[in-house]
Amino acid sequence: MNIEKLAKRLKEFTLDDIELIAECDCKTKLEQLLNSNKILFENGIYKYNEETKTGENYEIFSPLKNKHLKISIEDAKEYFMKNYVEKYCKFETWLINDVKKQINNFENINETYLRKSYTIGGEIIFPKRTWSINRLRGTNAKIKDRFDLTLECIRRFYNNEQNPLYNVLKEDSNFFELFVDFKGYVDFFYLNDLVTEDYNSINFYLDFDNFERNPRPQTVEEWFTLYNKQMEFLNARNARIHQSINNVLKYL
Repeated sequence: MNIEKLAKRLKEFTLDDIELIAECDCKTKLEQLLNSNKILFENGIYKYNEETKTGENYEIFSPLKNKHLKISIEDAKEYFMKNYVEKYCKFETWLINDVKKQINNFENINETYLRKSYTIGGEIIFPKRTWSINRLRGTNAKIKDRFDLTLECIRRFYNNEQNPLYNVLKEDSNFFELFVDFKGYVDFFYLNDLVTEDYNSINFYLDFDNFERNPRPQTVEEWFTLYNKQMEFLNARNARIHQSINNVLKYL
């Protein structure tokens, strides 16, 4: 999809709006458009950089009704969401659209999550190479970028148990040997809030069935559960790291 043309048509939009319609990651292209001054970014809103008329009416043609409808741009967006997204888009796209219907400030909630995920509590180190752990955990259909499932793969690897990421983890075995065992790995990276006290199990974000289910939320309720569990872990890990730093500073 041509992201520039889509941005021009939308005039004003959030990152979530354009990714919902394009059904792809638009961050890189939006950065290019920002650098070329084709779009502007103000207060969390992207704006196509051209003069636009306010209060202008638009027309949309509905083949089903065989007539033209005079509507505003906001009505056009609502019409699109109702008549296209729910019928033809991927399930994840439809689910996000359904979530947005239940949250008045979805953009603010999403922005809070993105900002929190880029704090130290949302970062971790993996060996870097072309087909790295970080890349494969994002593309593996049984993981879909969920860190709790990634950590379960690492736990099983330390126990020499098969898992969806076993091969790539084995290729980086020298890295994991630095921490001796799973407890050492968890303690070193302050991941304690995502495991049980005995280090034998993961505190999964959603119900776990041995990697059989789709890792993405399947209902609005699961979406909220996943969101809240991820935020709880990010906050707890940030607090744990902060406390560790303060403990060191006492002796300086």
